Amino acid sequence: MALDGSLAEAHATLGVVKRDFDWDWSGAEKEFQQALDLNSGCVDAYHCRATLFSMLERHEEALREKTRALTIDPLSVVIRTDLGRMFYFARDYDRALEQYRSVLDPDPNFGSARLWRAHVYEQ
Repeated sequence: MALDGSLAEAHATLGVVKRDFDWDWSGAEKEFQQALDLNSGCVDAYHCRATLFSMLERHEEALREKTRALTIDPLSVVIRTDLGRMFYFARDYDRALEQYRSVLDPDPNFGSARLWRAHVYEQ
């Protein structure tokens, strides 16, 4: 950031630090927005802001952001798995299972999807 504050990905990463380590929700949201202001196609900013919104129980916004991330990178198994997690936290277990199935059918060994699918079954 000190070398080049105009990099969207740097702001998205700082948003993750503020979200996950500082628990600075508003600061994280500002960093994600700054990333998107700099680059409206920054997939990491949409992906990570969706997680923030989900943590704050802003489920509709979380799903919207995760869907935007998938529009940019539709093949990402991480983002596709995380979409299932958004459904899980919104307590939409049927959609979560369907989403995990779409990840695991082509790649049955993707551990994160298997773990979160187990959480759905636990519920």
